[in-house]
Amino acid sequence: DVHKSFLVATILTCEGVIETKEFNTGLEDLINLRDWIMERHCQRVAVESTGIYWTPLYTCLEGKVETIVANPRYIKNIPGRKTDNLDSEWIAELCLNGQIKPSFIPSKEIRELRDMTRTRTKTIQSMTAFKNRVHKVLQRANIKISGVLKDIFGIAGLQILNGIMNGKCIDDVLKVVKRVGKKKAAIKEAVRGELSQIDIWLIRECLEVIDSLKAKINRLDSMINQHLEKQQKQNQLQILMSIYGISYKSGSAILAEIGDVNVFPHPKSLVGWS
Repeated sequence: DVHKSFLVATILTCEGVIETKEFNTGLEDLINLRDWIMERHCQRVAVESTGIYWTPLYTCLEGKVETIVANPRYIKNIPGRKTDNLDSEWIAELCLNGQIKPSFIPSKEIRELRDMTRTRTKTIQSMTAFKNRVHKVLQRANIKISGVLKDIFGIAGLQILNGIMNGKCIDDVLKVVKRVGKKKAAIKEAVRGELSQIDIWLIRECLEVIDSLKAKINRLDSMINQHLEKQQKQNQLQILMSIYGISYKSGSAILAEIGDVNVFPHPKSLVGWS
């Protein structure tokens, strides 16, 4: 029975012998718990998936003893007097009788890949939030450049944006900007608004953060690619990317979330398959 700062563990034998101990969730005490479990020749461990508090315990026991992570919904005790010791004994009894349906826990390699792909997604979301902030400041200043250029954070867009913030004449800015072609007249009309000093400061701050987040995303992409190569998942990734609409990023995220497809039952093994 796991909590944030402590856990209560019960060893229950087939003869009905019960031994209960309380441990802290620090690394040293988790190792003591593991040693205690191994000394008692415990064959199976069940732990309730409380928040993320079960994760360090699972990592500590992984590869040492069979560990079942149980969904709290399926191991609820009978209503009544409730203590940590009684909860721990109840989980041990269910585990001993084989009454717990294990939650699917992917391998360590897949969990690491999942952490990286989820971090990349969160980082991209953060970058998008700062880009939206820049759009908001420009719209407020009546600068409609985003309605003319497809991406104001591309090479041409940033050249124009930096030129405006540096107080340059738009004609001088457009002389050095390439790939705008017939859009020059529309760009001139779109930048008639005026940015205040606070607006300029806000945009510069946002652009600095965006550059920093871009660098982090690139590092994450490199780490994810190396991880996929190490785990020999590149072939699976190529198969996923052959599906229309699935890119490298979405494909690696799918691999991270699904993990090993072999753990799922084949459709023909399901009842009612025809």
